[in-house]
Amino acid sequence: MKEKTIPELIENRTKKYGGKILFQRKDWWSWKQVTWLDFENEVKSIASFLIGTGFSCGDSAIILSPNKLESLLTDIAIHLIGGISISFSPKENPELINHALKDTCFKLVFAEDKDTLTSFRKLLDGKRLENIVLFSDSNNQNLGEAISYKTLIRLGMIKKKQIGDNLTCISKSVSPEHVATVLFKSSPEGKLIKVQLTHENLINTLIAVSERLNFICEEDQSFSYLPSTKVFEKLINYLAIFLGIRISMAESRNSFFEDILEVKPTIVFETKKGIEQILAKIPGEPSKKELKNLFGGRIKYIVTDSLPDTQITNLLIKSDLTVKDVPELKSIFD
Repeated sequence: MKEKTIPELIENRTKKYGGKILFQRKDWWSWKQVTWLDFENEVKSIASFLIGTGFSCGDSAIILSPNKLESLLTDIAIHLIGGISISFSPKENPELINHALKDTCFKLVFAEDKDTLTSFRKLLDGKRLENIVLFSDSNNQNLGEAISYKTLIRLGMIKKKQIGDNLTCISKSVSPEHVATVLFKSSPEGKLIKVQLTHENLINTLIAVSERLNFICEEDQSFSYLPSTKVFEKLINYLAIFLGIRISMAESRNSFFEDILEVKPTIVFETKKGIEQILAKIPGEPSKKELKNLFGGRIKYIVTDSLPDTQITNLLIKSDLTVKDVPELKSIFD
């Protein structure tokens, strides 16, 4: 059965793949593997915590974080109960966030760390935040009225046992017409452009992109470092979930070059600018072997927001790499 909402997508893929690995993430010197069942369990724990705070269908939550596993899980959990996610990178232009907040009523804030939260507070004109979660709680810092993501998961697991089948009922009540996420960007003239995407919009976009990238199979391994929360960066890992492929994310551009050698992906999700930065690591024109090794040795495909210039594209093609852009994501703001 074709899924029409994000909750249906997660249910169908988890039933299909179960104990298969979905995520790989670096945990100090080793790699932690997260199966589809682990993924579903953590998403439901987050969703249960949200329900416990009074968050319900149609409510909004702000996510102030680069793309990482925790922010993706939170996004999906919000969708699972019919909520609306609004994501900003911590490095986003404060004016854009400030303009966006004037038109936004939100119940929760998820922030990368305490510094990100402090910067966000300056935009609120003294408005009190009721529920705050910090993804990073390094060095046992004083979190104030916030709680850590680890604490959220612990509390969510307890709540999940308490509400039982109620979470399933809520997920099944989410309709294709419910708004799932709100995206913002500034026009060249400096005007704020706002787009609301329903579950139906998201699913139809993922179907269109998957048809364009029909060479990708469920045995592929993806890898990315996409700190921004622009439409390509935000939605490309939704595509990986939709396709059932394995996902790995680097924590920084420096760790990207180390981690990719261990992950050995077959697909790299990267922006046009990111491709240029990667190739700048090799002086002159790299050989086919050098280029392949730079991307981990097994690379077959690069999926990007916009094709690089002809010289770079031809260089990648000469190295037997398929380079594809996804205009279906860019057209969301058209």
